[in-house]
Amino acid sequence: MSGPARKALALAIVFVFMHSPSRAAAGGATVIDLSARPRAAHELTESVLHGIETFQPNAMLEPLAQAAVAQDPDFALHYILLSRVSPSPARVQAALEKAQRLAGGSDSGEDQLIRALLDIEANRFDEAVSRLQGLAREYPRDRLVRMSLAQSLLEMGKPRRALPHLRAARGIDPHSARVYALLADSLLLQGDHAGAAEGYRQAIRRAHPLGRPYGVYAGLVLSHLSQGRPGEAQEVLESYLRPRRLRSESPESDPDRIWVAPLSTSLPPLQEPPPGRLRPGLEAILKKARVDQPGFPFQALFEEPEPARTTPARP
Repeated sequence: MSGPARKALALAIVFVFMHSPSRAAAGGATVIDLSARPRAAHELTESVLHGIETFQPNAMLEPLAQAAVAQDPDFALHYILLSRVSPSPARVQAALEKAQRLAGGSDSGEDQLIRALLDIEANRFDEAVSRLQGLAREYPRDRLVRMSLAQSLLEMGKPRRALPHLRAARGIDPHSARVYALLADSLLLQGDHAGAAEGYRQAIRRAHPLGRPYGVYAGLVLSHLSQGRPGEAQEVLESYLRPRRLRSESPESDPDRIWVAPLSTSLPPLQEPPPGRLRPGLEAILKKARVDQPGFPFQALFEEPEPARTTPARP
């Protein structure tokens, strides 16, 4: 996956629905409490995070993110979140620079989480994992921590290590479309094609009515092709393309896209996509599918326009 595409996926995924304070039986905090911010900003942030969790179009989320910043301009997370839903490279860069300046350096859970998210933004996945593993031990019921850790491990090509964190996140909130999408990615990378297909279907069922999560549909297509089911893959492709054809326009660029390389059935079957464009491990799955199903119209799915916004150094 490219730096811009991976970035768009990673932090879009880690920004999960904002949690409320919770206490363990022994009296210790089980989540990082981020609800102490001004109430109006907190509610706006919850709405944006919920929209990201359900693949709601970014055009609907950017005004809410901007309003959260206006209500609480001294909180780094708001600027990271704004960078995730803005179409303007200049605004993305400005938001990330502001978040970097506001990020605290203490050992508190909040500051460590913000630093980990900024590490992910800069493709420093080793550093992010190091911070997040400690946070996961200290705050085992924190979905934002679990999802961020799982995403970083997936980006490092370690789907097996990501899986328990994704299952923990699903147990905390089984209504998230994104957690099912990441679970499916992890299973697909480990060769569980049937399990991946079911995960992608669950993600689609939980998605916003206007959401067209490109990576989810692409993953479901590859899951079916890997099982030797080109007919079912074709049906998924048609269901993805149909709304676009009815609107007579391309779908909005989605930060969760996985495959953005211009791949076509006219290319040699074993030709590699541009380096870094696919999530680690998926190149082999795509390559095998193109060999096994040479007549499948990959061009319709994979010749996607580049995202309207690109960001320096990932999400």
